Amino acid sequence: MRLKKEKKFIDLHLHSYYSDGTDSPKDLIKKARKENLSVISLTDHNTTDGLKEAIFWGKKIGIKVISGIEIDTQYQNRSLHFLGYNFDWRDKELNFVLRKMQLKREENVKRGLKKLEELGFKINLKEIFQPPVSYLGLGRIIDLLRKGKNWQKVKKDLKIKRRQIVTLSEIFNRYFLKNHQHLILPSTVSFNQVIRL
Repeated sequence: MRLKKEKKFIDLHLHSYYSDGTDSPKDLIKKARKENLSVISLTDHNTTDGLKEAIFWGKKIGIKVISGIEIDTQYQNRSLHFLGYNFDWRDKELNFVLRKMQLKREENVKRGLKKLEELGFKINLKEIFQPPVSYLGLGRIIDLLRKGKNWQKVKKDLKIKRRQIVTLSEIFNRYFLKNHQHLILPSTVSFNQVIRL
């Protein structure tokens, strides 16, 4: 009797709550198991903070975890998201550069959130910067606008009718993009520096 082979899958682009995901690395590994993934890579934006936990739980549950990252970079005056794989995530120089990016991003986010408050939104800084976030992704900020009175304001501003779906791009274009300028600037490093690191 031939046994039917179980299909295995990979996913090399996952985010945890250390950047703009919602799950812990442990929970991502558990979900990966349920989805029959055999290899994953945690590619949080501009941080390696979740990799230790992901690798630990991957070994424990039997999923290969490849070190990964998604770094915001600039190349020829264009913003790019650079994906890196299978590198030494404990490298001191790399983590020093990432920490500088994280601190710059925090400044940019606080500045942008003040502008959102001026527009009438209620912003709770403690909630948005609640650990374990290391690099605050725009998705998490937009999620703040999709709650309570903030959501009522968004629906009113965008003239949303009952049951009409509001896309992330509509919210982004209305509140986070003015005259082709981002309200909350990403913190970036040069493409050449990313390659070198």
